[in-house]
Amino acid sequence: MKKAILFSVLIGGTGYLFAGNNPFKTRESRNSTFYVPHSDITDCAIHIESLIADTLHLAYERIGLSLPTGWAANMCDNANCYGDVREAGSMAPFKAPVEAYIKITVAPQGLAGTAVVQYAVWNMKAPTQRDTLTFNIVVNWGAGIQASAPADEPTVYPNPAGEIMHVANPSAEHMQCVLHTLEGRQLGPELTVQPGNSAAIPVNHLPTGIYLVTLKSPVYRKTVRVVHP
Repeated sequence: MKKAILFSVLIGGTGYLFAGNNPFKTRESRNSTFYVPHSDITDCAIHIESLIADTLHLAYERIGLSLPTGWAANMCDNANCYGDVREAGSMAPFKAPVEAYIKITVAPQGLAGTAVVQYAVWNMKAPTQRDTLTFNIVVNWGAGIQASAPADEPTVYPNPAGEIMHVANPSAEHMQCVLHTLEGRQLGPELTVQPGNSAAIPVNHLPTGIYLVTLKSPVYRKTVRVVHP
């Protein structure tokens, strides 16, 4: 099975502020488009950063769901993962620099199409000040249309990664690479991988678990979930 890949819209360095006086912003666009492979299980996440020093507790409600026939999907927040695209709930309380997130995991089953998932999100101390996260998840190819993803996609290997994880950048763009926990905590500095080169990241010092590797360039963003046994 291919490694999980997601692409989202290009973001600025300051993040995306919510409406009104909400004390948080998103790392990605609040209306993000993810271009995903047709034949794999893919995580599509929007991360939320706190703008205050105190602990923040967010709640959410699903306000839109459209999945192509034949696709499977489920949802996670920073507290739990669920067997479906959950209707409503609350995230685990968090405090900067830790981030919260909503993640939609899709399995297109080899079928082209577009899924749209929308969640209203709010601070539980101010429930009337709500804003919307929109996940536009796109497969532009499917069974009988295109057999494989583009050859210049970055890759992370091996997966599972025991001692050293490698990041290959076959594209013509400089790529930044950063490792996070599932809770959004950054592990180590951001690395730059030159076009046509690769980088080695030691992971033998990390506890056993699942980690997120975020790769970004001027033209794409990709997140890979890596298992460290």
